[in-house]
Amino acid sequence: MYSVSRGAARNALVKQCTVGVLRAGSVLVGLSLTIPSAAQNSPYPQRIHCNLRAGVLVTRTVRSWADGRRAVLSVAALDLCAGRYALTLSTPQRGRRTLSQGAQGHNVLVAINGDYFSLSTRLPEGPARAQGTLWPTAPLTHHDALVQLTADGVVRIHPVQASGIPALRAAFASVTAQPGDVFSARELVLDEGQPRLSPHIAHDGQRHPRTALGVSRDGRLAWLVVIDGRTQTSAGATVEELSAVMQSLGAWRAVKLDGGGSSEMFARGLGVINHPSDGHERIVSQHVMVRGTRVGSPAICR
Repeated sequence: MYSVSRGAARNALVKQCTVGVLRAGSVLVGLSLTIPSAAQNSPYPQRIHCNLRAGVLVTRTVRSWADGRRAVLSVAALDLCAGRYALTLSTPQRGRRTLSQGAQGHNVLVAINGDYFSLSTRLPEGPARAQGTLWPTAPLTHHDALVQLTADGVVRIHPVQASGIPALRAAFASVTAQPGDVFSARELVLDEGQPRLSPHIAHDGQRHPRTALGVSRDGRLAWLVVIDGRTQTSAGATVEELSAVMQSLGAWRAVKLDGGGSSEMFARGLGVINHPSDGHERIVSQHVMVRGTRVGSPAICR
C-alpha cells in the first residue's frame, strides 16, 4: 500500500481502503503498468480501492488506449440493491458551488458534476428538477437523454427520441410526470449496450477530461466515471473511448455529462479524488450525488 497524508478523515479509511499516489517510476500492482518517469508527484491519489459503504465501491486506476497513451479513471460502482442510499440531484439552492462545498452536511458518499452550463450564470443548459423544484436554466441546447433518479434508488436513462428543443421539452414533461429528480444529459454514448456517437453533436476526435453515468440492463447496477485529462499523467478520452469504458464496465445505457475543467469526483473521507484539469475545483452548476438516505427499496430488487 502506498502511503499518503490527506488528513484524519482519510487516515481513518486506511483499514478499508487502499489509497496512494503513483510517483515517477512506480508500478501499479495488479495492472503491470509502469508510470513513466516524466510523471510528477501529485496531491491527487492515483490508486484507490475503497468500499465506502455496502454497495459503494470507489476505485482509481489507469487505462491504456490503443495508441499507448494512458488515462487515469475514477469509478464509483454502485450496487443499487445492496444498501440504503440513492442518487440525487442538487437543488438550485445547493448547486452552483464546488462539489466539496455541496457535499458538506448532506451525507454525501460520492458526487460528480452534472449537466453542461452557462459559465456566466452557472445555470444548466438542459431542463432539470430536484426535490420537486424546477431548475432555472440558461438558453436550452440539444440533449440526447434525460436521467431520472427516484427516491427508492432507481436510476433510469431516457433517450430523447428526436432532436431539437421542442422534443427535449416534451420528453422532460413526460419524465417529470413520474416522481423523482430529473436532469438532462448532452450525449447518449451507449445505447442498448452499443457505443454511440450522437448525430446531433459535433465531435472533434480529441481527448478531453470526461464525466459519465451508466446503468446496467436490469437497473441493479450504476457507474459514475470521471476520466482525467490535460495533465502529464492522463491524456483524457475521446467520446468513443468513453463509450468503450462504459461498455466494459457493464453498462447498458450511458450518458456523457459536462467535461473539461468541470470533470470531478468527490468521495466522503477522501475529498476530491481526481485531478481537475483547471488545477483546482471548479464551481459547477449541478451535482449528481450518492447520498446515504433512501426511501424504501427499488422494485427491481424485490
